[in-house]
Amino acid sequence: MEKNISMQKLFEPKSIAIIGASSNQGKVGYKILNNIKSAGFKGNVYPINPKADEILGYHCYHSISKISDQIDLAIIVVPKRFTLDTIEELLAQNVKSIILITAGFKETGEEGKVISRTTYYKYSYGSYGKGSFKTFTDNEYWLGASSSN
Repeated sequence: MEKNISMQKLFEPKSIAIIGASSNQGKVGYKILNNIKSAGFKGNVYPINPKADEILGYHCYHSISKISDQIDLAIIVVPKRFTLDTIEELLAQNVKSIILITAGFKETGEEGKVISRTTYYKYSYGSYGKGSFKTFTDNEYWLGASSSN
């Protein structure tokens, strides 16, 4: 039952947090937030950026811990050095579905390889190479799509 609930939170969330939301139109964090707004998402939207108070008319939170409501889906678009800590914070908040959009792991050298291996073994999901898009829920389900062949 819990697995079905997590999948529902992934595909039909009532609340979405965008960690790494940005007011810079050239950044992925802006594009994702703008797409959510443009699509008319009716649920709660929580942009998270420690340097912003508002983005696209949404109140911006400076950290995940500042959100007291349940987050159904978190979308992470932060630099790789913040990825593991961000995942840990989300799990501590009982977030069940996380989409990780990032680059700069295996293809950038030894540090990226270490972070990629740590993420794989700790959270049970694989890596699909340069420019990857990854989704995992409850450490058991994962979906992946990549811009590379």
